[in-house]
Amino acid sequence: MGYDEQGLFSLKEEELVEAFSKAFARTLKRDAYLFTESKPQERTFMFRFAQELRNEFLDAECPTCGMPALSLDVEYNRDGTGLKYEDPNHPSKKKWVAPDIILHERGSGSYLCEQKYRNDIFVCEMKKDAPYKEMTDAQKAKQQKKDADTVLDFIRDRKYKYGVDFCQFAVTPARFDLYTMEGDVKVYKFNCERNKFEEERN
Repeated sequence: MGYDEQGLFSLKEEELVEAFSKAFARTLKRDAYLFTESKPQERTFMFRFAQELRNEFLDAECPTCGMPALSLDVEYNRDGTGLKYEDPNHPSKKKWVAPDIILHERGSGSYLCEQKYRNDIFVCEMKKDAPYKEMTDAQKAKQQKKDADTVLDFIRDRKYKYGVDFCQFAVTPARFDLYTMEGDVKVYKFNCERNKFEEERN
């Protein structure tokens, strides 16, 4: 990962997966109580995980040579200097949105076309596994499609390079679906013995 001469940040898929692996492994270790005893709301998990994930991108947040700084933000609802709407082409018709976690260059891009989107690296939507256990198969499929559509919209409309649907944030089986600008989708599950996310292959 790193910047090119134009100040654009490059992140390979394997680097993203490694960052998520390290951050999730540390979250499991340092915040085990959250997973086994207290069962807090989703935002608590998200905040603790985001803290760990941010540590993987500190070089991007404090670049050298005058490169634009990236930020890992939680529930960031701004688009340029305006609100981040569901449909940036018709902001008056849709409500604003705040993705769970994003890595981006603050102030870049806007539905007002103040400047083009740049350095929108990834968007992540998270779900604890608990709500899914109480759903019927049809409800579960509908919710999972909604979350997947959310990250796909960010890739299409705001040019995020990756969309992460972290649909099972739990001890086992932790899982996320990874979407790319090229239209690829892969499923990654956490291997507790190896402390890393591994691609699930058919």
